[in-house]
Amino acid sequence: PVRGLVLNTMLRSVWGGVGNPKLEKLFVLQKRCIRMLFGDYHKFTEKFMTCARTRPFGEQLLGDEFFQKEHTKPLFKKESILSVQNLYVYHSVIEVFKILKLRTPISLWSSFSVSKRKPTLLLTPEPTKFFGYKAARLWNVLKKEILGVDGDFAVNISYAKSNLRRFLMINQQKHDAECWVYQNYTYL
Repeated sequence: PVRGLVLNTMLRSVWGGVGNPKLEKLFVLQKRCIRMLFGDYHKFTEKFMTCARTRPFGEQLLGDEFFQKEHTKPLFKKESILSVQNLYVYHSVIEVFKILKLRTPISLWSSFSVSKRKPTLLLTPEPTKFFGYKAARLWNVLKKEILGVDGDFAVNISYAKSNLRRFLMINQQKHDAECWVYQNYTYL
């Protein structure tokens, strides 16, 4: 629990505001870890335990299939793990939901501009790469997924979390069954 809290805090504060090229490097590391933890164990461990002398004649040269890595998208789906990009979206939007619902901490709540017509709409500040702008935009796009049909802050925090997580998991699994596409983790 403590390790997860530290990692989630680091993810939001350090990696959340970076651009996609830098976040892509972190995603590559996440996929490597997922392969090691949940991938095909025998395929991973026995791959390099053979030498050319032990393989039958004609099979000494290794083809492309030998060097192809296992696809991670099915592993993410099977283990219900969000990609690093979707983790940032999840934690940012839930953080905004808690700030708007509970109005604490007051310093963060006062930094958001809430519309006078619609109490769930945030007026976005000038475009920046900082949390306030990105989180406000994400909130405005994904608030229907969290609040449900009622569209107000009467929903429970755990209900909002499960709704958002379900939506992100469904979106992450769309498009191609094996390969990642930009739409799996882009909402703006």
